[in-house]
Amino acid sequence: MQSNLTIDIGNTSLKAAVFKGDTLVETCRDGEEALGKLIARHRPQHCAISNVSEEPAALQSLLARIPGKVLRVSGATPSPLRNAYAQPETLGADRWAAATGAWTLFSGRPLLIVDAGTCITFDFVSGDGTFCGGTIAPGIRMRLEAMHAMTHRLPAVTPTEGKTPERLYQQDTAHAMEAGARMGARMELEGYARHYAAAHPGLLVCLTGGDNISLEASEAWETRRVPDLVHTGLNALLRHATDART
Repeated sequence: MQSNLTIDIGNTSLKAAVFKGDTLVETCRDGEEALGKLIARHRPQHCAISNVSEEPAALQSLLARIPGKVLRVSGATPSPLRNAYAQPETLGADRWAAATGAWTLFSGRPLLIVDAGTCITFDFVSGDGTFCGGTIAPGIRMRLEAMHAMTHRLPAVTPTEGKTPERLYQQDTAHAMEAGARMGARMELEGYARHYAAAHPGLLVCLTGGDNISLEASEAWETRRVPDLVHTGLNALLRHATDART
C-alpha cells in the first residue's frame, strides 16, 4: 500500500506524519533533517501541506522527492465536508483540516472541534456534514504574553506543562496569571460545549493541539482527545483529491 505524507506548518513548529491508507504509521516534529529521514524511510507517493506561516525554503528540495501530488491545503480545498464559511479562501488550512479529520473519524454526529495551539479555535460541524464556522481566541501563551506586554508590572510567565489548576485562588502573581490563562480557556471551552450541546444533542467535542486544555465529562456531551487530528484531516483531503483523479 502506498504511503502519504502530511505536513503541518504552524506558528511555532513544523510537524509531519506518514499514513498508509487511513493508518498513521510515524510522526516527526521540527527540522528539515528529521523530515528528510522520514521521507527516505517511507518514500511517500503524495503529500498534503497545511501552512499558516512561511514555507521554509529548504522544504522545496524535500518536496521534490515526492513523485505524485503535492496538495497545498486552503480553506477552499475540496473535502467530504460542505463548507458554509462565507469566504472559504480566508479559512485557515489547519482549521479546515481539523474539521475534515474530525468528520472522517466521527461522521454523522454534531462536532465541536477545539484546537488549542498559539490560538484556540472552536469550530462546529453539524450532523449532516456542514462546516458552519467558529471562533478564534488567544492561546495560553498568548494570554500570558499579552498580560506582560500590556501592563507595567505583571511579569513574563512561561506556561508549565501541568494541568489546569483546580483551585480558583492562587497565592502569588505568576501562578495567578497562569491559572487565569488556563482556567479562562477551560471555562470558555465548557461554555462552548454547553451552548452547542443544548442545541445539538449527541454533541462530540474533539480536542487537539499542543496545549492541554481539559474538559470535564458531562451527560450532555462526549469528549475525545485526538492529538493528530490535523494530520488525519490532511490525509483525508489528500485522499479525496487523489481519488477524484482516478
